[in-house]
Amino acid sequence: MINFYSSINKDLNQKTTKLIQVLLFSVVNVLIFNLIFSNANTMNSFEDEIISLASHYNFFTSLNFDAEPLIPYNFGVGLTSGPLSAIGGVLGWGLTKNFVVARISNFYYVCLLQIIFSIFIAKEYKLEFKNLVIFSTIQITLVPWWFGSLYSIGEVASTIIFFNSLLLFHKYRNISMFLIGSSIILGMFKLIVPFISFYGSYLVISLLKNTKIVIFFKDFFYFLIPFICWYLLIILKTGFDYFMKYIVDFA
Repeated sequence: MINFYSSINKDLNQKTTKLIQVLLFSVVNVLIFNLIFSNANTMNSFEDEIISLASHYNFFTSLNFDAEPLIPYNFGVGLTSGPLSAIGGVLGWGLTKNFVVARISNFYYVCLLQIIFSIFIAKEYKLEFKNLVIFSTIQITLVPWWFGSLYSIGEVASTIIFFNSLLLFHKYRNISMFLIGSSIILGMFKLIVPFISFYGSYLVISLLKNTKIVIFFKDFFYFLIPFICWYLLIILKTGFDYFMKYIVDFA
């Protein structure tokens, strides 16, 4: 009899816990949607948003990365937010031609990125996935520059990819190096600075431990794949002469 009541009590506790989690997740998402919807409707458009949305829309519809006449040249160095920055915004704009929908869509694209990474992080670090998703969703809006996700500029999306790839580096090494490279060349190039700090420190420690040097060549192979693809695309779209000018101007 005692075991029977204990089993019922345990089952009720599990159901109560699940109900609380569902309610918490629902409340958090309603509050966040209201915050996003309100800001998406009241924020003024500014030049960087128009440049980002125009260049990314052109890229995903024609593989031309341009926002002329605001920024001259196809694949101009003035386009500092790469294609990973605005996939949600491009989708929202393509379907509705509405800035508010594009802003909301891009925010949820950023959330989707974090949720996908959370699946692997929860598995790797043995964390509760549902709690991690709730925490991650709230965390995005706590970052002071989270508004960038509404404007389709690159800081938030590329930083999410970069930071989570660092967390997964030891478990998914090749994919992490590929994603880190992508977050830099297809997101925000300024992330090269924390990458140099991270990998430089790792390289020194590994060499002191007599790690085989072939591992580092393999790392850089996966890291450079996005760079090679991006540069080949520039050459195909603009020619080799412009590509050399692009490299000089970028440096």
